Amino acid sequence: MVEFFIIAKGYSFELFEHIGIGYIKSYLKRNGVDSNINLILPNEKEELYNILENKKPLVVGFVVYSFNALEIKEASRIVKMCLPNTHITVGGPATLNCTKEILDMLPDVDSVIEGEGEYTFLELVNLIKQEKELSGCQGLTFRKGKEIVINSSRPLINNLDSLPFPARDIFEKYPSSYIRIIGSRGCSGHCTFCVYGGAAAKGIQKGERVRFRSAVNIVDEMEELVEKYGVRSFYFIDDTFIEEKYVKGIEKVEGIIEEVTRRKLDITFAIQTRPQSIARNEKVREYIKRLQKIGLNYVFIGLDTGNNDDMRIYGKNTTIQDNIRAVQFLQEQNVHLSFGFIMFNPYSSIEKILQNANFLYENHLGYSIYSYLTQLEVYPTSTFRSMLIKDGLMDKNAKFSDILAYKFLDKRIEKLTHLFRNLSEDFEANHLMENIGILKTKIINHQKNGNENLCEKELKEINDIYEYYNQVNYQLFCNCVKLISSDNVSAIEFLLKQYKETYTVKMEKLKVIYKRAYVKYLRLEHSIKGNFNGKNV
Repeated sequence: MVEFFIIAKGYSFELFEHIGIGYIKSYLKRNGVDSNINLILPNEKEELYNILENKKPLVVGFVVYSFNALEIKEASRIVKMCLPNTHITVGGPATLNCTKEILDMLPDVDSVIEGEGEYTFLELVNLIKQEKELSGCQGLTFRKGKEIVINSSRPLINNLDSLPFPARDIFEKYPSSYIRIIGSRGCSGHCTFCVYGGAAAKGIQKGERVRFRSAVNIVDEMEELVEKYGVRSFYFIDDTFIEEKYVKGIEKVEGIIEEVTRRKLDITFAIQTRPQSIARNEKVREYIKRLQKIGLNYVFIGLDTGNNDDMRIYGKNTTIQDNIRAVQFLQEQNVHLSFGFIMFNPYSSIEKILQNANFLYENHLGYSIYSYLTQLEVYPTSTFRSMLIKDGLMDKNAKFSDILAYKFLDKRIEKLTHLFRNLSEDFEANHLMENIGILKTKIINHQKNGNENLCEKELKEINDIYEYYNQVNYQLFCNCVKLISSDNVSAIEFLLKQYKETYTVKMEKLKVIYKRAYVKYLRLEHSIKGNFNGKNV
């Protein structure tokens, strides 16, 4: 009946689950509609042909992002070539306020679902089955002959507990050491670069901006996943896990602590939150300490910049001092800190990027070269895009997929970003650094609980490499900035080539240390819980 396709571009992190599609599948199933979720990896075009030939679906759905739009264009062409009468629809967060642009770019796609997809997708399938008009389907933009019809938007789903738990097709096919879960939808922030911030500001979808599941509902799902898959690590993908501005947000956090404690769930988990919440609110800091007692060991925060000028144009409602206080608190608590950071944007100056570099270095966050190379991605619905068009730095006719198609005020900065792109493609090294950071947190917690000598040698080696690269990355970046100021491109290319050669050797050494430490950690876990499993080493 329905086949969902996730078209990957080859990065290992794209095997992460797409919770939105999981929810839609479960909701369709509850209402008597069969569907499957398929992940199509690079060079697996034959798999797409096989599924279409064997299943002959009535409807095909793709998850579309700016970065995979060209792949969706090719895949939808194949669907129409094989099954001309199959209805193709696309959805995802990137569709907000740009459904017409997506249809213009994807000529074989029949419709776009804007916003939350559960209700819209079910109605779409039923209308197609009954061969009825699509004009009344809220949240849908569709082709009617040569015309594109944009229906009224669909209100946001308020009662999230009414939805069934999401299907876990991707996790079942590609199991990992943790599983994604979501406890709320929406975000109260107004970041100018975010698709949600821009959409919310324009009032595209009606309803409560942030909605919450109940703690009992969330922990019921966690318990079910532990029993069904044996997985005990979770990543909450809520935009902000601790929404202290909302009574229901506080109730969610309090309730999760209470329920996990009462049920004696042996779990670990990661959350995302705002640096200013940690820095300014004692209650939030106390919640993090309490959450640690039930398994919190990883926090992602959007630091985004090391200078206040960029903070202002990003609409962050925070300061660099807030960032510093949040970082220091999490480091003191021995929570693994992961963070978002944007080194370059179209308004960057030499002074601003050096301030960014100083921030990373001084706060011991510059151990991954990736943080020095990140460039702002400008999404179609973001208010930042409007700002760039107004200032003549981006073409108003830029395509949906053109997230880097802007000019820089300072041409030296633009040249530097192009020189850095070869280094920024090494995603594997960045993920290795992340995994090691998480393992460090777990080992140190065991050390505090009486296993003082666990991985003592490995921790020292890891810390030495981290500090080495915090220093080396900073020096490399500052040297490149100095050289670009005098337009010495050849010298920068030489430095980057030299760096990449030594970096590759160091990363191989780090992999060996990580594997050694991980095996020791798993053996200790096995001795405590009796569940050693070396498959992820």
